[in-house]
Amino acid sequence: MSGAPTLFDWVDPLGWGVALPVTFAVLAALIIARQPGNRVGWLMMIVALALNNPVNPILEPLQAPPETVTLGLWVLLWLSGWSWIPVIFPVFLIPLYFPTGDLPSRRWRWVPSLAVGLWILFMTIGFFVGEIGPINADWTVPNPIGFLPDEFFGGPVLILWGIGLLTVLGASVVSLFRRYRSAASTERQQIRWLLVAGGFFLVFYAITFFASDQWLQSGWQNLIFVLAVLGMPAAIAVAIFRYRLWDLDVVINRALIYGPLTTVMAGTFAVVIALTTELTKEALGDQSRALGAAISAMIVAVFFQPLRSRIEAFVDKHFYPQKLDLASGLVEVEPEYWGFLDRETLIRLAIRHVCSVLGTEHAAFYLASSTDQFRLAGTSNGSAQEEGTIILSKEQQEELQKKRVIASEGKGSLTGHTPVFIDRGKANELLGLLSIGSRTNGKGYSGDDLKGLVELGNKIGLALNAVEMGEQLMGRISKTAS
Repeated sequence: MSGAPTLFDWVDPLGWGVALPVTFAVLAALIIARQPGNRVGWLMMIVALALNNPVNPILEPLQAPPETVTLGLWVLLWLSGWSWIPVIFPVFLIPLYFPTGDLPSRRWRWVPSLAVGLWILFMTIGFFVGEIGPINADWTVPNPIGFLPDEFFGGPVLILWGIGLLTVLGASVVSLFRRYRSAASTERQQIRWLLVAGGFFLVFYAITFFASDQWLQSGWQNLIFVLAVLGMPAAIAVAIFRYRLWDLDVVINRALIYGPLTTVMAGTFAVVIALTTELTKEALGDQSRALGAAISAMIVAVFFQPLRSRIEAFVDKHFYPQKLDLASGLVEVEPEYWGFLDRETLIRLAIRHVCSVLGTEHAAFYLASSTDQFRLAGTSNGSAQEEGTIILSKEQQEELQKKRVIASEGKGSLTGHTPVFIDRGKANELLGLLSIGSRTNGKGYSGDDLKGLVELGNKIGLALNAVEMGEQLMGRISKTAS
């Protein structure tokens, strides 16, 4: 008679079998759907798939070593021996690629190369180890092609293997910390929680190399291990839902709206068909089902849009804050006011408006003096002294051409630069930068805030261009009159 289930018996199926694969799979699907080129999503999908690999369930019924080892069984045993690597190595690399999906710089290329090298090394050793068996079983069988003794993977080799694993994980966490230090306010909020989760996982994983066998096989160790791994997707979820990383709130918003809408419409369709068929089958016979389908289609067509609007209003009210129109209230960017403004007044009003609406500590306006240089044209009241001239790199210019807010690389109080531009079709004419600092409440900027800033930058650009053209025209009139 078997005893009561231990903590280990509960954690193994619920943690490794349900919580981790479901969490990684859901977040991976969301990321891939919105950002298919982002490696973070694919790394998380590899973890979800590896946690559900079919090899170990196939071998689980074997409670004792078989008398003979067939080729198929040998392949399964070999695959089982390194089946944990596709789970743990992608987790190691997630901090390295977060949040952009690319390496911080070319100098970090050695980290994924080391991870792949360790993976190949472990697979190769598994070919020739003397004894081979399932990863979660107590039995082994002689490896027909094995010649390495069981002691080979102990001693110095085990130490070097542990150093390699901790190097990959440690380098990934360090790279994320470097990103955090150079990031703007919003990106820092997105990175912070994953940095904490990665640091905790690094410390816990390092401790396991010095722990006793009794601790490694205990239920508490297994539980903490699951929680440490689960901390990675949990931190990414916080960045997505609270700080709107990758604008995935758009995908989630659509799912929250169209999921219930589809369910209600499908249920209505089925109920109306069933009722119509039941009520008219004696009079219409086989035609009653066709009548029910026609009535259902009409009901769905009539109520689809009103029901969609109600569900969307409910979702926006309870799950998402009201979207902010940054241009609202700044009437000076409207064409009918351009003739009453000069450039300095427009710049001063734009800075004051942004500080008021977004609650920023500092703001500044820079006018373009060349394609890559911008000179300071105005700052917010009480603002700290900002850089007189900003010189942009080629990468920063490309980001601004894509109508994106870029992070400030200066040492002042500003954290980001918004393009002030005119859309010229294939390219944008960059007239200046509307620069912002941190918020007084300590919160970051959401994806909607950044989009609103870009839209405001376009409207200010149109107004600024009109004011400059008006000044030029008045100058020519004055010159002609004189």
